[in-house]
Amino acid sequence: MELGFPGLIALLALLMLAVWVSGAAIRTFDRVGEKELRALAVGTLGGIAAMMVHGLMDITAWGTRAAFIPWLVIGLAVALYLETQQVQEGGEWE
Repeated sequence: MELGFPGLIALLALLMLAVWVSGAAIRTFDRVGEKELRALAVGTLGGIAAMMVHGLMDITAWGTRAAFIPWLVIGLAVALYLETQQVQEGGEWE
């Protein structure tokens, strides 16, 4: 309500992009056999889903002291996706 319709569109786009990059990371890590990174990507996707369900049932965490946690989960999803780009190019995980 505070950010209006443009804020809703931006939030939905951000969450959909985070879900998409998590799914892409899961598929890539499953294909190359990186079980630990695949488990981390599955956990990230589960965290995003839990965040969305929590937002439907209760007030969101965006305006509280724990507001860094959703950004941390989204950042982890993007970092895992960037790692898939390196894996696809034949590089190793550092």
